[in-house]
Amino acid sequence: MRSLRIIKSEGVNVVVKKHELTDETKSVTRECIESLKNISSDLIGVKGWRTSEVLSRYFDFSVRGANYTIEWWSNISYLHCGELIIPFTRLSYLGTWPNSFKHNLQFYYHGDVCAILPVEEWEGENE
Repeated sequence: MRSLRIIKSEGVNVVVKKHELTDETKSVTRECIESLKNISSDLIGVKGWRTSEVLSRYFDFSVRGANYTIEWWSNISYLHCGELIIPFTRLSYLGTWPNSFKHNLQFYYHGDVCAILPVEEWEGENE
């Protein structure tokens, strides 16, 4: 549930969005990111967690020939694609909206879509 609250500061009203944590906006877990391994390797090329002596926070994968990295933290994560960095708090594997693909990886920032990676086209769409 979202609500707005107004903060008065030195005579100026500032509207701040207040985000209540719900099932839809809980932060991404390591297990959620690891579930990308369950998607067909024909669709997503999972390289997995980077190895290091400490906890790895970087998960590498590719979709449709482009390489991506998820930088995972407990309260927020970041999708890296080259020099582009997109913060997100939730990740889902859905279809059709907004681009009519069979499946998309959709990234959300506190309930709002912030990135969509098309993963799988419908049969015959690419012909």
